[in-house]
Amino acid sequence: MPGKAFAISIILMVHVLHMLAAPTPYPLDGIKSLYRKADKFFNLSHPTPETDLMALNLFGKVIEEAENTRSLEELLFQSYIKKGVLLDVKGSYTEALTAYAGALRCFRRHPDWNDSLLFKVYIYAGPDYYHLDNFDTAYSMLNKAELLTEKYPTLQERDRLYNALGALYYESGNYLQGRNYFNRALEIIRKEKPDDKTSTINFGNNIASCLYKLGAYRESLEMYRHLGQFGKYSDEIYLIYGQILYRPGRLYACNGPLPKGKPGESTRGFQRDGLYSIPDGKRGFSPILSRQVADEGSHRPPV
Repeated sequence: MPGKAFAISIILMVHVLHMLAAPTPYPLDGIKSLYRKADKFFNLSHPTPETDLMALNLFGKVIEEAENTRSLEELLFQSYIKKGVLLDVKGSYTEALTAYAGALRCFRRHPDWNDSLLFKVYIYAGPDYYHLDNFDTAYSMLNKAELLTEKYPTLQERDRLYNALGALYYESGNYLQGRNYFNRALEIIRKEKPDDKTSTINFGNNIASCLYKLGAYRESLEMYRHLGQFGKYSDEIYLIYGQILYRPGRLYACNGPLPKGKPGESTRGFQRDGLYSIPDGKRGFSPILSRQVADEGSHRPPV
């Protein structure tokens, strides 16, 4: 009997020590506080790599604690998406897809949630698959997002979706379908964000690139001439304009001169076979093609 009592006491002691060693669950108010801090860094008007890293680490902590407690699922879902966006900015597409997969897992635990929440997951994850040369999955993600726009026609960032689809079709050689999607993106900007000159130039450049590929050189010239009127990226517009205007053995007339831009204006952003890196008013990772446009300031997509 004394031996048995001693064994029981040892077991109880080990159990107590294990309880003391186990991490204390983070209080729910503490998780909310972490999220607010992360979100503040995320939404800075002029973020830096350092502030982005702070946000990334804080969202990671929110995810860890919220997954452990299985509470505050709405914050968990948003944290996964915002972590993915920050990783996209860094070009860490595989890690970003892991974050978006976490958002999808979180969503599937809540059949009562509105499926419109998936739209942003799809339009951010789709281009990441493209960057990783997984074109079938990229199309799948973006097509799912397009189906959601039919169900919810007022979803924000539809222009991002249509530009991404346009770029995918462009890269696959379907310039006609690419132009159609770029036109849809530009139409949204003209109706809903008429003062957004950056997006107007972005999508207009992509349309002009499709027109060039389709052999519609005069129409392409007219589009570039129109883009030059905005006075942004004019050096690059001049270059492309000249390449079309003075194609070997051909000279195309255009209705008016190309306006002159600002002296010394930066042309970063035009990349990869004429398509444009698309900033959209927040953080500068392109929805489909390229790197940050550093001279445009803060361009993180709104989440």
